[in-house]
Amino acid sequence: MTRDPRRDPRAGDVLEYRSTGVAMTPIPTHLSGYPWYPGHLAWLRAHGLPTRHDPGDAQPVRADLTGALLTGADLRGADLRSADLTGAYLTGACLRDAVLADADLIGAVLIGAVLTGADLRSALLTGADLRGADLADAVLADAALTGADLRDADMRGAGLRDAVLADADLRDAVLAGAALTGAGLSRADMAGADLIDADLTGADLRDAVLADADLRGAVLTDAVGIASAGPVGVVGRTIYAVAHGDTVMVQAGCSWRTVADTIVAIQKRYADGTGREHHREAYIAAVLDAAKRVSP
Repeated sequence: MTRDPRRDPRAGDVLEYRSTGVAMTPIPTHLSGYPWYPGHLAWLRAHGLPTRHDPGDAQPVRADLTGALLTGADLRGADLRSADLTGAYLTGACLRDAVLADADLIGAVLIGAVLTGADLRSALLTGADLRGADLADAVLADAALTGADLRDADMRGAGLRDAVLADADLRDAVLAGAALTGAGLSRADMAGADLIDADLTGADLRDAVLADADLRGAVLTDAVGIASAGPVGVVGRTIYAVAHGDTVMVQAGCSWRTVADTIVAIQKRYADGTGREHHREAYIAAVLDAAKRVSP
């Protein structure tokens, strides 16, 4: 009986594929022109199915790689659009330039994975573990303003240089220490996100939501959508202001507050009458100057 390549003949078995030490079946010349074939080939390997066959011109059905062990897999350029990779283990996998649009990666483990240039538009990455992953130049938003779902994703130390994250849902995501230099984060929802020590140099944060985000130690130099003023006062602090919704938030110390709350905090700090009033006025002037430049 001929096995159906769309079904797992070992129902209930854990799927595993490791690139190290595994002989790779080269892609036949007559199939090299199909962009989806590398992903299809990887799916066959993961299921233990023979790879020497000709699928013809038929586009394979949505790959089901739920819970698959793809540690260290070489999936460069693979077409895995709409694939179900829920809970898949892709630690150290190479997904450079892979197409993962609309893929389901909920809870997937992508620690240290290489996703440079990957197409992740409308992908579901809720709760995914992307610690140390390289997502430089990855696209996570499309022209229809549908961003990737990265709620609660762990992206500590991830490389997101120049990544397109416009409209992405990053609520409560952990991005501590992440490299977001030049990243496109316009309209991204980062409410409650952990951005401690993140590098947002030159990032586009226009209309991004940063309510309750933790930006302690974050580098915001030259970020678009954020105005800075300073350094101010004896310690030379720089005041940052960002607009979201119809409100302007100002970084005061370690947290972001409204302009009014920030001014009250400054007045309280310098209300002891010890000749530091000029610092108070300088700080308030800097806050108002930065806020004015980003006012909605």
